[in-house]
Amino acid sequence: MITASCFSPHEAILGWLVAGDVPLDQVLAKKVLISSEDVIKDIEHIPMKCLDESVSLARVRKYFRANAWKTVADLVERVMEESTWFCVVCNNELDTGESIGCDACLEWYHMKCAGVQNKPKKKVWICRSCYKTKNS
Repeated sequence: MITASCFSPHEAILGWLVAGDVPLDQVLAKKVLISSEDVIKDIEHIPMKCLDESVSLARVRKYFRANAWKTVADLVERVMEESTWFCVVCNNELDTGESIGCDACLEWYHMKCAGVQNKPKKKVWICRSCYKTKNS
């Protein structure tokens, strides 16, 4: 699995789904399409955040060959069957308190773990890590 960088949702989503040797810069530039051999097959390597309702996997469909997209759909269906969400900070299940998702890296946090006391009024929330990356 490729490590996702902040502020690149397409790259982050692709990083969850394809092997590390796939040249994402060429994929994002639409120079190559992802084949089914490039899709990660082990559901333990697919993060639960791919199921987040704010993550539209369909927006990266254009980067996959048809057979590869079917592989992704089957993989996501298997992940859905085993869905348990965990806070990226404390690794406890997210159903143990209010949670919030970063709109840049798409990671999920307990609000307490993220240092957020009240639900943000803005529709977009950025975690500290992504905020620091953006401002450095």
